[in-house]
Amino acid sequence: MKKILKKENIYKILYFASIVFLVLYVAFLVNDLVHYNKYITSFPFSTFVLARTVEFIIPCILEFLIGLYLKKRFNKKEEKK
Repeated sequence: MKKILKKENIYKILYFASIVFLVLYVAFLVNDLVHYNKYITSFPFSTFVLARTVEFIIPCILEFLIGLYLKKRFNKKEEKK
């Protein structure tokens, strides 16, 4: 029976997840911008940007870098064979 998910293809899932995080970042930031009211909110909009960056962009970068590392690692193993 064939394996549906091979070890060599895990980096593709990580790349896809990082793209999803990037799309969610933009979507949540646009939502925050639409619902932001400077008269009611006691802190600036840049606080929302910083919070969304920590929530979405940092994991996005980490997943992308891990995927890049795994891709290089498995390519080196295939070259040795």
